[in-house]
Amino acid sequence: MKILLMEAQFNNPLKADVILVSSSSVHQEISSVKSEIEEIKEEINNKIIGDLEFKKTTDEKIATLEEKVKGLEVKYEQLSWLSLAKSQGIWKSQTCKHAKGGICSAWNISEPEIFGIPQDAIQVTESGRKVIVSVFPYLCISCPLYDVP
Repeated sequence: MKILLMEAQFNNPLKADVILVSSSSVHQEISSVKSEIEEIKEEINNKIIGDLEFKKTTDEKIATLEEKVKGLEVKYEQLSWLSLAKSQGIWKSQTCKHAKGGICSAWNISEPEIFGIPQDAIQVTESGRKVIVSVFPYLCISCPLYDVP
């Protein structure tokens, strides 16, 4: 399963299989498919009702497009929630007392690749590998150690 994320101010992907998708482009695609469905329905109404083969073909097209709309609407809803979570991670990375100078002092990440943290978001210190949350704020989204100064 692929994770969908909105485009953001960060240039570093979480993983190689992450797809960057704009919620507005999904919304435009939903509108486009809905318009196409309406055009097909209008075409049906303008055809002679007795043309059963045309009606069957058109009904199949409509069913396919309606399924596509349902899938796109789910994607749009997911993007909205992911955008909210991402915003929360950014906010927490900027307000947490553990994020000193954009680097989280609360976590030592021994194997960042397991968590999908890119190498350029890791700083090796005397006390271990620290996440540069100013580059990778996603760690902060559900961090139980979040605390304000």
